[in-house]
Amino acid sequence: MELATLFFCKCVDLYLKREGIIAFVMPRSVLAGTIHHINFRKFKKPPIKLVKIIDLEGVSPLFNMPSCVLIGLKDGTTKYPVLSERYAGVLPDRNAEFAEAKAGLSIEFCKYIPPDFSAEPSYYFHKFKVGASIFPRSLYFVDLISRTNSLVVVKTSSVLDSMVKEPWEIVFEGGVGDDFLYATLLAWDIVPFGYIKLHPVILPIREHFNGHRLLNSNELQGTGFTGAEEWLKKAEEIWCKRRTEKSEKRFPCLLDRLNYNNLLTIQNSTKRYAVLYNATGTNLFSCIIDKSLLPCFMTNGKEVKPKGFIVDVKTWFFETENEMEAYYLSAIFNSELINRIIKPYKV
Repeated sequence: MELATLFFCKCVDLYLKREGIIAFVMPRSVLAGTIHHINFRKFKKPPIKLVKIIDLEGVSPLFNMPSCVLIGLKDGTTKYPVLSERYAGVLPDRNAEFAEAKAGLSIEFCKYIPPDFSAEPSYYFHKFKVGASIFPRSLYFVDLISRTNSLVVVKTSSVLDSMVKEPWEIVFEGGVGDDFLYATLLAWDIVPFGYIKLHPVILPIREHFNGHRLLNSNELQGTGFTGAEEWLKKAEEIWCKRRTEKSEKRFPCLLDRLNYNNLLTIQNSTKRYAVLYNATGTNLFSCIIDKSLLPCFMTNGKEVKPKGFIVDVKTWFFETENEMEAYYLSAIFNSELINRIIKPYKV
């Protein structure tokens, strides 16, 4: 959800009288080929007549993303095409005075019509999914301290020091069976066709048909995995103590939060290749994870093989058995042309 669209509609609803005028600076992506803005561009709730667009994509330096100004009247009906004034030019600086800015800009008058999404979407449109919401991170991301047989002693990962805020700035440690040690990849560690490092995470899951099944503390106790049971119980205690009132209503159990929208359990443990691309960041990067060739984590000179790979929520992914398909898709995502084309649509 682009918050600017909510502010635009809320301001019209709260502050304008009938036929009152709004002129609002917005990300230009609200005009472009983004499907989630289709309803916003109808301007029906509240009813608004869009009368003019000032398109600032060609102006620099300005904001950190391509921008525009939408001008409308309350209680009207938007009918396309709408007049669009496209400004272009280079400013002395982004805080230039109006007279200075005007001297360096050109204006092109044209008509704006929203993009048409009536055509069939790409074959892959519904096949890519967002990764699992492994939050609160301090309850799952770990550093390995030592290993004895199948028991791995771990503690809350130091990589979280700059990522986690109160009330989740916590550190605890314990021994957990290596059956529950998985690997994941943070979005900012993705580079073209590769990654900087994988991160170990403790997850109470088991492979189940083509996905995964969550194990609660009682099930862990029943199967004899005492280390994992103790870790999960401690994590549940911390969750119940520190969660917000809103989280308590939405996620009565810690595992409900971990498996938000089933984003963890739907990940297919039988597919060998996962095509990943970052859902955050200035540039688009993609890599392939071969789940059959996951590197080992090291602790005190001993190797610990992760049980599997789980995609994190800041990453989108597609799973396949076809290696050629995986690298074909990753090559497209890593293309400089694609990166350049989609930049105006990113918010």
